[in-house]
Amino acid sequence: MKLFSDTVIGAVTAGLLLAGSAQAAPIAKLVQGRVSGVSLAKADAYMGIPYAQAPVGGLRWKAPVPAKSWSGVRKAEKASASCYQVLNPPEGREPWTPEYLIAPNISEDCLYLNVWAPHAAKGKKLPVLFWIHGGGFTEGSGAIPIYDGANLASNDVIVVTMNYRLDAFGFLAHPELVKEAGTAGNYGVMDLVEALKWVKANAAAFGGDPSQVTIAGQSAGSGAVHDLIGMPSAKGLFVRAIAESGSGMAPRAGAMTQGLAAGELFAKTAGAKSLADLRKLSSKAVLDTAVAVRKTPGQGFRAIVDGKVIPRDPTQAETEAGAVYNDTPILTGLNSEELTGFDDNYGQWSTAEIQKRLDAFGPVAKRANWIYAPYGFTNSAALGAQLARDRGQGYAYVWAKRHLPQTRSPTYMYQYTHATPGPKSARYGAFHTSEVPYAFQNLIGKDRNYTAVDQQVSKNVSGYWLNFIRTGNPNGAGLPTWPAFNLVDEQVMKLNEAPTAVRILSPEKRDLYEDYYKAGGQLSAH
Repeated sequence: MKLFSDTVIGAVTAGLLLAGSAQAAPIAKLVQGRVSGVSLAKADAYMGIPYAQAPVGGLRWKAPVPAKSWSGVRKAEKASASCYQVLNPPEGREPWTPEYLIAPNISEDCLYLNVWAPHAAKGKKLPVLFWIHGGGFTEGSGAIPIYDGANLASNDVIVVTMNYRLDAFGFLAHPELVKEAGTAGNYGVMDLVEALKWVKANAAAFGGDPSQVTIAGQSAGSGAVHDLIGMPSAKGLFVRAIAESGSGMAPRAGAMTQGLAAGELFAKTAGAKSLADLRKLSSKAVLDTAVAVRKTPGQGFRAIVDGKVIPRDPTQAETEAGAVYNDTPILTGLNSEELTGFDDNYGQWSTAEIQKRLDAFGPVAKRANWIYAPYGFTNSAALGAQLARDRGQGYAYVWAKRHLPQTRSPTYMYQYTHATPGPKSARYGAFHTSEVPYAFQNLIGKDRNYTAVDQQVSKNVSGYWLNFIRTGNPNGAGLPTWPAFNLVDEQVMKLNEAPTAVRILSPEKRDLYEDYYKAGGQLSAH
C-alpha cells in the first residue's frame, strides 16, 4: 500500500496545471462529452469536470441543472474554483495548516468535481468513493490537498471529490423561494444528489462500478452523509456510508421555521425587497450579508427539514421505527480530541468551569458529579478533556442504540486517537479532521515531520477504509478484527498504530448519557 501523495498535489488544488508524466493524456468518454486528464505517477486525474450548470443569475437558489454537453475534448487538468466563501489566511489557522485549506480562488461558478482512477482501469468495475468535504457548510472544497485521491485510487478504487454550494448560496430559505418552487433552502444537498447522479451515469467511463458507490465525509460532510441517508432523491445512488466526526457531532438539519427566519433576516439585512433583488446581489454582497446574519445568535444557513428534499430530521430518519430511508452499512466515529482546535482554553479550564460543565447535566447532574469525581478536580485539564471525549461518545452511543434496531445493515464505530505531529502536537492531539490525511494516504505538510509510526497509522486507517469501500466491511488480511457495533459488548475500534476493539464508555457513563438524552439534554462532542 502506498502512503505518500504525489508531489503535484499542491499544484492540483491551487488550480495550476498538473505536472503529469510524459505519457499521453488519458481520455474518458462521458455522457456530456470527452475529457482529457493527466497521467500521474500513481493514477490518472481528471480535474474540474462540471456536473451542473453555474448556479448564477436566474439559477441562483434553484435546484441544480445538469451540465450541458460539449463537443471535442474538454481539458480536465486543473481543479475549478471553490465555492464562494470566507477565505482563511494562507498560513492556515491552528491546528489546520495550509494542506487542510482551499486555494484563494472562489466563485459561484463552482459545481465541478474531480476524479482519480487507477492506470488502465477502463473496462473494470471498481468501487467508487464519493467524498463530501467538511467546513460547517460555510467553507471547504473538493480540491483541498489532503483530499487528493491519487494514492487511494492506486489501490484499485475510483475517488471522486466535489464542490457544493455553501452558506447562504447553498442554504438560503425564504418565503418567496418556497412560493416559486414549493420548497427552499437545501440547494447544497441537492448539489450532492446531482453529483451522485453524475457518478452513476459516468463512473464506468473511468473503470468504476456505479452500483458500488460509498458516500463519505467528515464534519459537515458527515452531516451531509446522514442527510443523504434520509433523502428519497438519493435512493439507489449509493450502497455504503462513512461518517467521520461523525454520528456524534455532525450538524443536523434545522427546522423550516428557523431557515425562513434566517432568510427573512438575510433579505432585510441586504435591503432586498424581492427575490429578484436578492438574485441581483453580487457574490460578495451575498457572502457579506450571510456573515452579518450569522453573527445573530441562533441564525445561520444549513440543511433544513422542508418535508420534500429532506422529509424528516436525519436523526429521526435513522432511528425511528418504520422510518423510510436508505438502509446501508455505516462506518462512523470521532477523534479523541475533536475540540482542541475550537476552544482556545482547551486544557486550561478552572475547577469552576469544570463544575459548570458537570452541573449542565441538569436532572442527572448529581450522578455526573459522582461518576466523574474519581478524576479529581486538581487536574481540571484531564477531567475536561475526558468530559469532551465522553460527550461525543455518549451521543454516538445514543444514536447507535436507536439506529441498530431499525437497520438490516452493520454499523462499525471507531475512536481515532493518534496525535498528528507538527505545530503544538501535544496541545492539539488527534484534532478534528486530523484522521483524513491518514485515510487518504496523504501524509503531507512541510511542518508535520511524519514518521514511520504515522505511516503505520495511515496503513491501518486507509486499509480499513478501503476494505469497507470494497465490501461494506472494514475487516481484511493484516488488520486486527473490527467487530460490528452491538448493544451487548459495545465494541468500538480505537484507531492508531495498534488498533484495538474496546468498550469506550463504562456502563455507568453509558447510562448517564442515555438518561441525559431522555431528559431532553443535547449531546454532541461540544
